[in-house]
Amino acid sequence: MRRVLLIGLIVCVLAMGGIGAAFATGMGFSNVGALSLGTGDVPQVNVVDVGWELYSGAGLGVVVDGVYLKLDRNIAAGTVIFISLRNTGWTELAYYAGVTTGAMTANTWYKFPLSDGTTALPAQVAYVKVTVAENGSYSTP
Repeated sequence: MRRVLLIGLIVCVLAMGGIGAAFATGMGFSNVGALSLGTGDVPQVNVVDVGWELYSGAGLGVVVDGVYLKLDRNIAAGTVIFISLRNTGWTELAYYAGVTTGAMTANTWYKFPLSDGTTALPAQVAYVKVTVAENGSYSTP
């Protein structure tokens, strides 16, 4: 009985030593819950420039129909982007939500059409809120 316990204890010590050595040598683990915990920096994506696409419809006057953006870093295909036009009270006037179909190059203009049924007069827009979520998912409501 002692021998079985001693062998079991040696196996446990060796296993724990192997896990410790793996962490010490920087081995990468994937899809392993407890061994994949950690922290990392989230890269900041900044808006370099904003432009408007204006539309003059029947009785609406001139409204913002789309937003043009330049971002300061390359964005991979499949990235989720949310754009919200807001007034001085932070109320949302119009928005865009979707997934990029192709890669976006830094400092290049890209157009994002605003959602149907929402209108924003250019003079009403005080803030443009942009959220970029790489490796995210989005589905239309």
